[in-house]
Amino acid sequence: MLASLHRTWGEWNIAAGWLLGGNMFEMARENHGYQVYTEHRYYGETVPYANFTTENLRFLNVDQALADLAYFIQAMKQQPRFADSPVILYGGSYAANMVLWFKQRYPHLVLGTVASSGPIKGQVDFTGYLETVHEAFLSEGGEQCIDVIRQGNTPMEKIGGYIAQTAGLTTCWDMRYEALINTYSQPRSNSRAWYFQTCTEYGFFQTAPRIGTVFDPLVWLTVDFYVDICKKAFSERFDEEFVYDAVERVNLAFGGLEPDVNNTINIHGDIDPWHYLGTKIAARRIVASWLQSQE
Repeated sequence: MLASLHRTWGEWNIAAGWLLGGNMFEMARENHGYQVYTEHRYYGETVPYANFTTENLRFLNVDQALADLAYFIQAMKQQPRFADSPVILYGGSYAANMVLWFKQRYPHLVLGTVASSGPIKGQVDFTGYLETVHEAFLSEGGEQCIDVIRQGNTPMEKIGGYIAQTAGLTTCWDMRYEALINTYSQPRSNSRAWYFQTCTEYGFFQTAPRIGTVFDPLVWLTVDFYVDICKKAFSERFDEEFVYDAVERVNLAFGGLEPDVNNTINIHGDIDPWHYLGTKIAARRIVASWLQSQE
């Protein structure tokens, strides 16, 4: 029996290289399966409109994206070679949310999912992100690392220099507020599409912690700061009340940290900031073992 291992989209352009190695590649090779990579609507080349006006972005939402994949899988299974093949979805980060939520909403279309670093709970005031970053620097570099960060002219300056050095950047990033607004106001870009989703579905606003971390001094990183970008980049109606209501809807629809789903493997790292909004549901059935039993 053929297996279809489906690598699911995220807020990026898909690339063939992701299918040429790693766990999913090995699973497909060992079980004589096919790998399929789909692209999320409004990202990469999968764009319904050339200009991402706020009006044109109205079809960018989780419900439509899940329905896209359901339609694709059903169409794929109309081909004789895939008609009886089990489908397993893989996804990382936002795509991990999608594969888990797909299994919840369309359980009849997939056998199971592998979700890595999925922040499945929407949260507006997300202090946990920088709290985890603080703990990551502390665990990897100790108090000396924290002291270096603390001694910068700003808490982020030393980190920025480190990133620039390791990434080989030769020019500075424009970090002015006006430049940030311009980034999210481009006629068509992945950045604009993703920020739209944070304003209308997920929040994920990485606000300053308030528990004594090295990032606590970033007091300007507030919900108001991020919501102001929503209003300036998209619409004045995307105010704080709108964002909180939108995130609550997603959590109610998919269960937050307690989704009603089975046959899932959820992977998180302790120093991954997104684990704060994730879950480690144990798989009720190990996918590889099941596939091997069908041979």
